[in-house]
Amino acid sequence: MEGDEPHEMPKEAVELGADPPVVHGTISAKGEVDYYSFEASKGKTLGFEVFSSPSMDPALALFRLIGSWFNPDRAKRLAFNDEPIAYPELSKEAILTYRFETSGRYLVRVSGFLGEGGLDHQYLLRTIPVTSGATSWRSGRAATQGSDLDMWEERTWTRLLRRDRMKILRSRRVAPEAAPDPVDIPVIDLDAEPADTSARPRRVDLPSLLIGTIDPPGDIDLVSFFAEIGDKIALEVETPNQTLPLFNPYLRIYDDQGVEVLTNVHSTLNGNNEISKQIQPKTIHSFPRAGRFTLEIRDITSTYGDAYRVLLRPQIPHMGQIHVDAGHLNLVAGRASKLSLTTDQEEGFEGYVIMTVEGLPEGVKAHTATEVEPDRPPAMNRGRQERYVSKSRKATFVFVVEEDAPTTRTPVTTRILARPVGEGRLGAEIPVKDLLIMVVNPTEAVPESGIKVARTLE
Repeated sequence: MEGDEPHEMPKEAVELGADPPVVHGTISAKGEVDYYSFEASKGKTLGFEVFSSPSMDPALALFRLIGSWFNPDRAKRLAFNDEPIAYPELSKEAILTYRFETSGRYLVRVSGFLGEGGLDHQYLLRTIPVTSGATSWRSGRAATQGSDLDMWEERTWTRLLRRDRMKILRSRRVAPEAAPDPVDIPVIDLDAEPADTSARPRRVDLPSLLIGTIDPPGDIDLVSFFAEIGDKIALEVETPNQTLPLFNPYLRIYDDQGVEVLTNVHSTLNGNNEISKQIQPKTIHSFPRAGRFTLEIRDITSTYGDAYRVLLRPQIPHMGQIHVDAGHLNLVAGRASKLSLTTDQEEGFEGYVIMTVEGLPEGVKAHTATEVEPDRPPAMNRGRQERYVSKSRKATFVFVVEEDAPTTRTPVTTRILARPVGEGRLGAEIPVKDLLIMVVNPTEAVPESGIKVARTLE
């Protein structure tokens, strides 16, 4: 823990020691900063990262105490970072790597990027030695996914595409009575093929997992495949290294005559009557005619390039991602609180999704409920959204707490489960999210909300 003593000035920095631990701290007020000191030797490289509560946008800065005639505690800033790159849906966590040219005492500072603060602005500061030649020292892909505990991702650039993707998707549907045995998807390395622009594109069958690299920028990879009338395909793209906006995979399918059939660019008409375009990590399509088609893979610019994984496969109607609008709940004895969920129904899935909750605290029950839908403005022109956006349904849980329900001293982990239903048959029960729940006395709740408590869970 960071301790109770103030450490908002360089001379007040908390000493981390020779082997820096993970520090748990709080930026409890606006404008607050936290300083920590440590020793570093010449030639050593350290990595610093922050894991924070959802309300905090952390920033990291590295300093060295150099002093001056006017201020013996003057600190010179050596490096700064608030996040690797600012882009929607990417992590806001700060990350910083620095190689020390001289031995001595240094400072690392944690703050809110815009000076924000509050009791819910909590963080973990971690310091990692970086070995020479290391390409990545972060704690893994989970560190870039934010603080959400969702267990399934469908339409993101960083979800994993593996050879068993078809098996996983089939596990999220109601299997037909005579379902075919799932098989591993063949992997085709397009980088292994010799670069010959005069050669015909490599022929592939569905399903195929295409791996390759757009290198140099402006490079184009091509494959061809056959489709019959009514064939339904899905195109999924993963960016395993760099992702948007540093790598922007553009997919285009055209026929033997060069006529474009589809792309992964979703065009919509916004409120200013202007066309907005955005590339998407998943695209579905049904072929109105048979023939031989070519898939083109490139970056949408001529500036960037990196590794990609493209899965070309038949569609599988299935239960998609379940979106839960909270990661924790503070419940008050004798009151009711709601939790909203949205279920995505992918690739023509027309069944039902049963939602259940297990592991509730004593005295708490979860009920399904209905509520009035808010008025919505007239729909804009959403383009061919059936290709790029899943159909979705909303559900509501109401958590009812008994008057004499015992309070909880620590958060209780409650799991939300989903189960697809189709044609009267039940699919497998799948975990959706772990929800942290606390039950408190009414006197501990903020009156105007009825559910927020002083002991916030972040």
